[in-house]
Amino acid sequence: MKKLFYGLYIIIALLSFIPISKIPLIKIAPINLILYLTIILLSFFIHELKECLSSVIVIFLLIFLAYSLYDFGLNYFKSEYTVNIFANFRRVILVILTIFIARREAGFKFAFKVILIMITISTFFSIFIHLFGEPFKSVRDLILFNTEAISLGKGERIAGFAASIFAFSYQITSAVVMAYGIYLAERKLHWIFFFGLLTLGLILNGERSSALMSVSCLIFMLLFNDRKKLIQIAFIVLPVIFTTFLVLNFSQPQGNHLNSNEQTLLNRLGEQIEGEFTGRVLQQLAGVVVTLKNPIYGGTDKAYQKELFILQSWLKRKKHFVVKLSFKEYPAPHNHYVNIGMHAGVTGLAMFILFFILLLKIISQFQENTRTNPNMRFYYLTTVYALFAVLGNAIFHNNGIFFGEITSWFLVGLVCAGSVARVRNQNRKTRNEP
Repeated sequence: MKKLFYGLYIIIALLSFIPISKIPLIKIAPINLILYLTIILLSFFIHELKECLSSVIVIFLLIFLAYSLYDFGLNYFKSEYTVNIFANFRRVILVILTIFIARREAGFKFAFKVILIMITISTFFSIFIHLFGEPFKSVRDLILFNTEAISLGKGERIAGFAASIFAFSYQITSAVVMAYGIYLAERKLHWIFFFGLLTLGLILNGERSSALMSVSCLIFMLLFNDRKKLIQIAFIVLPVIFTTFLVLNFSQPQGNHLNSNEQTLLNRLGEQIEGEFTGRVLQQLAGVVVTLKNPIYGGTDKAYQKELFILQSWLKRKKHFVVKLSFKEYPAPHNHYVNIGMHAGVTGLAMFILFFILLLKIISQFQENTRTNPNMRFYYLTTVYALFAVLGNAIFHNNGIFFGEITSWFLVGLVCAGSVARVRNQNRKTRNEP
């Protein structure tokens, strides 16, 4: 039975990070079929699930589902974009499955590595698209043909098998941190290869927020690591980063006029877009104003467009500000947490605050359990750092944990599994449980 659940987890991770479209004859996405099977199988282990699902985790997941229903209802009547309530239900099933298989040390290591390997495969394939274009581009387009994914080719920024460059940024942000953390845990050099490959992917993805969050978490991990080994690790990691930058310098497209899809992190860090910072602040401020003016039910895209226009007009009168924005180019605040308030009002924000408080409580228990299991210390801490890197990335993008962003929920599943580690050690292992 253990191997069956492990197999299901591999398939779910594969279909989450490399999403295959609906099967033509039955019009159902393969991941839905696998999750239906997972629900059926988990129903035979109700007793074990009751033991490993703490009350905090149950309330935590129920708040997420409650927000999904609330947001869906509000925006359905407003005839606007809403969260995918069925996708969010799948996230809850994913967390429960992760807790079930990762509440023991072997299962946690297995789930951690599956997530990392799947994102690495996606990154590796995208790097081939960036370097060579065809036939790798056509393979990606074929896999994603029934989605709204953008098509990217040779010399352009990479997006893995995600729908967009921005969606992939969440995956690559966490994977860089995870690769470095697993090296600290196991001290095996092949994880440095993973780290180098993912660092290359981070640069080719080109999202500055991802780089900021990844580097910040890596610095924290270095500071809290054993200082005696710090120099040794630096001698291994820094050459990998330096080599990655050299490779990129030789692979960059020539010319000064690169479109946004051709700009890697190296280009984007070096460029200065007039008014860009002011524009970003303006977008988020417009979302905040919409939330304050519509505290109960949240606002609409039309209301956001109106506030953005008003703020932009006001700033244009200040000649030392340069703002180049249009609603067509910036239809949302580019801040996940502002988005929550804009779509669901203060009620939605209150749900998220309670959700986040419970998440911190789960993380606190998770970290407490590292003291009783020193062998898992780096796995545990890396998972927390990776989760915070993804949550931080959402400050600069529209998607995020409350909208069901998939990487966040894989990591949440690991955090929840680690938080019940003490409980699991006190309970007797049954014959059939994984």
